[in-house]
Amino acid sequence: MDVALRQSFFEHTGPHDRVDFIVGESPAVNGSKKFQRVMRIGFTDFPLKDLEIKGDDEMGQLNASKALEKLKEGNRNFCKNRLGHEKQDAARRAELTGGQEPFAVVLSCADSRVVPELVFDVGLGEIFVVRVAGNIANTSSIASIEYAIQHLNPKVNLVVVLGHEGCGAVKAALGGGDCGHHLNMLLANLQPAVSQATGKTDDARFVNTVKKNARLTANRLRSASKTFERKSLEIVPAYYNLASGKVDFL
Repeated sequence: MDVALRQSFFEHTGPHDRVDFIVGESPAVNGSKKFQRVMRIGFTDFPLKDLEIKGDDEMGQLNASKALEKLKEGNRNFCKNRLGHEKQDAARRAELTGGQEPFAVVLSCADSRVVPELVFDVGLGEIFVVRVAGNIANTSSIASIEYAIQHLNPKVNLVVVLGHEGCGAVKAALGGGDCGHHLNMLLANLQPAVSQATGKTDDARFVNTVKKNARLTANRLRSASKTFERKSLEIVPAYYNLASGKVDFL
């Protein structure tokens, strides 16, 4: 039996022996599940109230489509300069000392002009952000995302790979040359996008390379490990426009 359901049952029924089965689940109403009958083992003739069990939204868990819509709504607020500034106060900080329950993961570039928490108008603890130049999927970024997917509860069902206009890492990869040992290793992850992207002008090729890299990175994550094979998980590439603030989901 689900732990939350067992606890709710205990609260509604009081002292008893043990409960092994639950039957008679009625259709979900407004995101909740209402259990109207319970098979009782070990006790009889005990008054039983209906049990209201919270649905995914109420428990803090969003499916991928709802999580994506929440990000889109937040980005619309950002573009209109209508940031909510919610869940950023002392009460929220205190609440998060007990743990975190982000509804999405964002793999973003480390560029100082791209701040996912602002771009999507979210508060503390709402999105799990992994930042690395070029928003690449290397060992460290993949492991960080795996942690969020495997160990945070409720389960995260959405990963966004966020490329952006004017990405310096992509510009360096397009330029070629020796950038030093560590940067060369990072830029090597961008070479598939560099080789595949085209454009009638240099600017067009630049933009297309950033978008291609976001798509290829999303594809790489999908096959990176069994962690990313969960059916409820969606991985979405996106492109951030610096001037407008708009995020285009690709």
